[in-house]
Amino acid sequence: MTRSARTLSLRAFLFVVGFAGLGYVALVGAHVIGVLRPAASELRGQTSDLLTDHDAIERRLRRLRDARREVARHVPPILRDAGAPRLRPLEELRSEVRSLLDEGASMRASVERADLPLEMRLLLAQAVEQESAVGVSLLEATRAVALARPSEAVEALRASGLRSDSTSVLLSAAQRVALGDLLKGEEALLERLDALGSWAAWWIVAGGLLFVVGALILRARIYRPVAAMEGAVRRIAEGDLSAEVTVARPDELGRLATHLNAMTQVLRERAEDEVRRRENLTERFGRLLDESSNEICVFDAETLRAVQANRGARVNLGYTREEVGDITLPTLLGGLDRSALDAQLGRLRRGEQQRLFLSMRQVRKDGSSYPVEMTLQYSTVGDRAVFVTVTEDAGVRQRARELDQRLRDFTLAEQRVLTDGDLPAALRAITRMAADLLGASRVLVRRAEGEMVRLLAVYDARRDLHEPAGILVEVSDPPTDPLRLEVPVRTAGRLVATLVVEPDLERRSWTGEEQIAAGAIAELVGRAHDATERRALEHALARATRMDSIGQLAGGVAHDFNNILTAILGNLEACRSGLGPGDPMDGSLAEAEQAARRAADLTRQLLTFARHQLVESRVLDVNALTREADRMMRRLIGPGIELHHALEEPLHAVRMGPGQLEQVLVNLVVNARDAMPAGGQVTIATRNVTLDAAAAAGHPALEAGEYVELAVRDTGAGMSRETIERVFEPFFTTKALGEGTGLGLAVCYGIVRQSGGDISVTSVPGAGSTFRILLPAVRERPESGTGAAHARPTAGTETILVVEDERAIRELLVRALTKRGYLVLQASDGREAVELVAAREGRIDLLLSDVVMPRLGGPAAARLIRDRIPGLPVLFMSGYTAEASLEGGVLEGSEFVAKPFTPDELCRRVRAMLDGAPAAA
Repeated sequence: MTRSARTLSLRAFLFVVGFAGLGYVALVGAHVIGVLRPAASELRGQTSDLLTDHDAIERRLRRLRDARREVARHVPPILRDAGAPRLRPLEELRSEVRSLLDEGASMRASVERADLPLEMRLLLAQAVEQESAVGVSLLEATRAVALARPSEAVEALRASGLRSDSTSVLLSAAQRVALGDLLKGEEALLERLDALGSWAAWWIVAGGLLFVVGALILRARIYRPVAAMEGAVRRIAEGDLSAEVTVARPDELGRLATHLNAMTQVLRERAEDEVRRRENLTERFGRLLDESSNEICVFDAETLRAVQANRGARVNLGYTREEVGDITLPTLLGGLDRSALDAQLGRLRRGEQQRLFLSMRQVRKDGSSYPVEMTLQYSTVGDRAVFVTVTEDAGVRQRARELDQRLRDFTLAEQRVLTDGDLPAALRAITRMAADLLGASRVLVRRAEGEMVRLLAVYDARRDLHEPAGILVEVSDPPTDPLRLEVPVRTAGRLVATLVVEPDLERRSWTGEEQIAAGAIAELVGRAHDATERRALEHALARATRMDSIGQLAGGVAHDFNNILTAILGNLEACRSGLGPGDPMDGSLAEAEQAARRAADLTRQLLTFARHQLVESRVLDVNALTREADRMMRRLIGPGIELHHALEEPLHAVRMGPGQLEQVLVNLVVNARDAMPAGGQVTIATRNVTLDAAAAAGHPALEAGEYVELAVRDTGAGMSRETIERVFEPFFTTKALGEGTGLGLAVCYGIVRQSGGDISVTSVPGAGSTFRILLPAVRERPESGTGAAHARPTAGTETILVVEDERAIRELLVRALTKRGYLVLQASDGREAVELVAAREGRIDLLLSDVVMPRLGGPAAARLIRDRIPGLPVLFMSGYTAEASLEGGVLEGSEFVAKPFTPDELCRRVRAMLDGAPAAA
């Protein structure tokens, strides 16, 4: 059934019935209005037309009569008593009569044009003539009164009275004619009403028929389907889910019936599922009871013979399923007196006692006995009374208490080992205890690492030997023994390891108590793992604090040393420039300059370790840079060492300074080479890593997120724990005197930490080392390399303000810049520079300033000077380069040059800034 079926829907049917009823009422009303309203309007208009002229003539006649009486009062011998109204003047009466005559004259034409019956028009015309004659007689009477002719006045008044009476007669006759005409109109209206009554009777009959037909249709289309659905819903409510509604129509009720049937089907299916679920639940419950470790038996209350026993009872007592009927309660409780047992059972039958608890020895089929604790309860199953016994092996409970006590004793005795943070020592103690406690042949703790498994601890109880730990093996060693226990070790919701207990040859099964004890042992492993992680975090924090302190010290020393080297290099360059060709002092000065530059390289490495080196970061592809450096690294390690790559594709990009990542790779590869003097293998591996909050907790410098891991593994001699603790400290080295500076790994540490990452090392003596670097991943595309800077001129004529607190360096800078044609202004600190600019009115083209100075530092002074000279180029210099980012950051439009530098290098940077061209770093 679909909505598009060509069947009149219930909604449409109701709309049609409603509109038909409205149309019927509208039609009847329109017909009544169309018949009665015109007829009544016509009759009312006809009546108005008939009586209009009649009433006008009658009003004038009334006024003429009044005038006649007034005129008569002027004719003697009529007495004028004192109470009579005042006499109106004759002239006024004559004027009124003339006005009435004029109205009568104008009415003659209207009477002739009026749509009146002929007879009535004639009577009204005669009445108008008589009325005019009355008026004329009155005029004659007034003239006779005015001429003092009383007899003529009386005669005229008498004539007017006669004509007035005649007019009244004519008006009465005209009124009778009008009344007759109105009666004819009324008869016509009555005839129309009779016709309307007949028409209404037919419409009433038609309406009744329509009502009957509509009622039958509504009964068939609405009432019966609704009644059927109501009956079906009532049956469903009473629980009869087989009820269905048969309304096969493609309308709303048909669709509702379909939905109701579908709902009934869903309820029916759910009820069937519930029945099946209950049956399965009952079956599973029975199976659980059958597989329970406790012995559960049901005895008939009259015969005391067993009617049902679970598998635990059958196995412990030595009976088969078919032999359950041979078990009786008195033989089972052979150690109890029969009369005492009957007395106890009688109290249970009478309800005097709810349960009976017995601690005794239970007899097996073969006559042997064992200690048990039994709970006996009286119950009814249907109409059958039974005794239900639940028996627990007292030896099992004793075994559970023994296991718990031994675990407590071990935890108390080995508290220091479990919390010391030495995981291998803790695992050796735990695995030995587990093998002894559970009677296992072998106990091991392993941890999954990708598709490999690392053996953290292995104890062989048969040989009483701890096998080598830390070995990485394939996962292809699934348990072949079904009795092999594998218990997960979890800490803070993380799976950190697995405890594996292998049984001895004589074991048939693990008891529930032993499995619980294995879980408790796994918790001890988790505690030892947590203590180790906590100790590692404490060590990492202490190392980070120590490294930061060393970095601060190294940075401070490098800062002061760079100031000294700047003065040395500047003066050496000045001395050499003043020597002639072939001067014997030139060689000595060149060697001194070379030594100063080596010292500058050393301070630069110290600054890198201290993360005080200011670098320009770019987005890099680690894989691409590793491949580009491959040839150089192969030349460095020599032919006796194999270099392998394991680079994951695609790999996220990272943000670092140009050349820094290559420097880290070279240092790590060279360090691996030195650890393998007899040859070996170096592997450079990359992969994408996502650190969650728990994993990031192992790296105090990192937060949870996405990282790129760069690992350098070697097969060299490895390192001890003491060496690992100091491996990143500057000037620490295990090489012979004169073979290294001890700054290679320190530089790696500084570069990685300055890039927002972390570097760590894992090593086992004799098994090689692995350096792992985690760098924050970025979602940007790697940038292409930049070309080398071209040589630039160094001379100029601009004005430069030099601000430097070290007098020797300030004088060196002034001499170098003045020698190249610049006008140089100088100040010993920032405050003096600000005051100099405020007092000077001339132009200043560049500010060359140290960063850290007394009274007022370089960045703060530059901001104050910029307020007076907007857009002034600023070139900062410092031997402690991180200070360039102090005091709110480097100003926009400023650059930085690190000490030490030569005058030529500085002048090239100055010229580049003045020309507005990018300068080489």
